[in-house]
Amino acid sequence: MPEFPVPEEAAALAADAIRREMRASRDIDPEDIARVALEAAAPVLAEAVAQKILAHMEAHGPAPEAPGVTRHEVLRRAWLRHFSIAARVAAGAFYTADDLKRLAAEAIERGDFIACNIPEVPDVSS
Repeated sequence: MPEFPVPEEAAALAADAIRREMRASRDIDPEDIARVALEAAAPVLAEAVAQKILAHMEAHGPAPEAPGVTRHEVLRRAWLRHFSIAARVAAGAFYTADDLKRLAAEAIERGDFIACNIPEVPDVSS
């Protein structure tokens, strides 16, 4: 078994994309099939990579220090922040502009956003 197996969902999405491509055309270019399959599986693979990054962070992060050691806590927070950013980048590496718009709309529907109306920042909505 490989160290990083391909998630079943990614394999299924790739297979479905290949089947659709093969039904749509008799003149099939292997590179086109590979591109279609990878595009279909990319979001799932990216999320799997993000989870591996987070698992590595949790397994190998800085060890907790004695209470009151502030420098270590600063380093620990930086460690967590950097790995969290890496995981988010991996998860969104293959998002298209439409994917980002959809995710933003979903976040707004859930109320997961912050609005700031201050004089220093001009309102560009009007």
